[in-house]
Amino acid sequence: MTNLTIIYGNGFDINLGLNTKFVNFYKWLESEQKHAKDKIYQFIKNEKSINYLNWSDLEVGLGNYTLRGDFNPDEFMDSHDNLLEDLNEYLLLEQEKFETPPPTYRDGILLRTLREIPLKLSATSQKKEAISIQNAYDRGLDINFISFNYTQNMEKIIYEPRILKNGPSLYQINMPIHIHGILKESKVLGVNDSTQYAHNLFDKSFEKYFVKNSLLKSISSSQLDDSLYILNNSDIVLLFGMSLGNTDKFYWEEIFRWLHEDNERILLLHDYERELPINGWSSQRLIDTYLTKSKNKFFKSVGIAFESDIEISKQILPLYGTEFFTPIK
Repeated sequence: MTNLTIIYGNGFDINLGLNTKFVNFYKWLESEQKHAKDKIYQFIKNEKSINYLNWSDLEVGLGNYTLRGDFNPDEFMDSHDNLLEDLNEYLLLEQEKFETPPPTYRDGILLRTLREIPLKLSATSQKKEAISIQNAYDRGLDINFISFNYTQNMEKIIYEPRILKNGPSLYQINMPIHIHGILKESKVLGVNDSTQYAHNLFDKSFEKYFVKNSLLKSISSSQLDDSLYILNNSDIVLLFGMSLGNTDKFYWEEIFRWLHEDNERILLLHDYERELPINGWSSQRLIDTYLTKSKNKFFKSVGIAFESDIEISKQILPLYGTEFFTPIK
């Protein structure tokens, strides 16, 4: 049986049609007049050097905010609490918009996604790799999910641990692990490590609320250990809807290490930020350009030059398109 791990981020919720981008959240804050005098919100509104396209941009922005000359640690901690409270409220509203699919459709959403993977690989001249993925399916799958989202929309599709029969193959379906927490509970919103904020200005205890892995350890969470165990036992990993931001660098480094330990391991890298050509793939040069840029995006996330590890790049298979995990109409 092949161990397939699906690691997904905000691109998953966006693909469901939900308004879960940071810009959507911030517009809601303004319309609701939430904490108009809040220091963090004022900084975000006035800071022009950060685009805030992804949630990781917000986390980088929070770290940068602590480097300001007029920075006040106590005000920052209060603002950080406000941010988590407002984010929880907004995402609950968005989560409710995605209705649980009818039971007869749920399995179809997952199976269609799995079928799309070798099809998309073949469409980008990764035909041998597509055959390898299909062979892995035929051996049966043990499917795990690691979520970077607070929302629990994947659970509406998966709904329970079970064995799913797909022709002669059996797929073991497991429930998602939420590495950053879930709505209505403790959530992780912060930086990767102490180099990404002015840690010398804070009481040592603040690290466990702002540095991601420290928070997971402080709340006696097994999510980090569980996710690393699943990763280390995976044969194939699908990264779906992830911006590969610097504030989660720890995880990209772990995936890079995982690839290095076994040259048979495969990373399926869904690049949701790169649009498909309107009229399909017109040339092999265009395909190669897309593949190289997507692979380089992952290498950049771990701080390594693409050219320095060509062998590892062969284990990274980019995917494109929006047909994954979409509700059946």
